[in-house]
Amino acid sequence: MFSTRARERQKDEMGTLGSGNHYLEVQRVAEIFDPAVARTFGLKADAIVISIHCGSRGLGHQIGTEFLKDMALAAAQYHIALPDRSWPARR
Repeated sequence: MFSTRARERQKDEMGTLGSGNHYLEVQRVAEIFDPAVARTFGLKADAIVISIHCGSRGLGHQIGTEFLKDMALAAAQYHIALPDRSWPARR
C-alpha cells in the first residue's frame, strides 16, 4: 500500500507522542451542526471522539506527495483543470 520510501520515512517516528504537532485528544460531541454529515461519520450528541496524531511527519508527507501526484495525473486523464498544471510533470 505504501511505497518503500514512505515506509522508510516512518519507521523511526511511528508511535511517538509529545513533540512537535503530535497530540492525543479526547473530545465530546457537544452539538451537531449538520445531521447528514454527523450520520456519515457515526457521530451523535454526547459521543466521545478520540483524535490522535503521532509520528507521521515523514510518512504523512511522503504519502501525501505520492497520492497528490497520482491525483494530478488522473485529473489530466479526466480533463479536470488544476491550478498548477506543471506539478504532475515533476514526478
